[in-house]
Amino acid sequence: MRKKVSEEIKQKIEFLLKKAEEVSKKNPEEARRLIKKARNIAKHNNYRIPKEWRSKFCRKCNSFFDGKNIKIRISKGKISTCCLECSNITRKKFKTS
Repeated sequence: MRKKVSEEIKQKIEFLLKKAEEVSKKNPEEARRLIKKARNIAKHNNYRIPKEWRSKFCRKCNSFFDGKNIKIRISKGKISTCCLECSNITRKKFKTS
């Protein structure tokens, strides 16, 4: 069973991710460091990063996706996302309506 995560921790993670988004254009290394820090805080407190943030960075190299370092393909009910920094591929199912 998961323990309750305090609002302070949620706000800290949210702040770090927002800061990484702002900094990513100018200094990608700083953005990576901030994302790694936010993920470590979430991991140690058994907290899941919200969906809207999880898809904005690479899980392997922690680089923030800005459109130039990501390749997205859609086919046969799957979305394939390829990070152009580390070549990591993630696949997600989606429903067609």
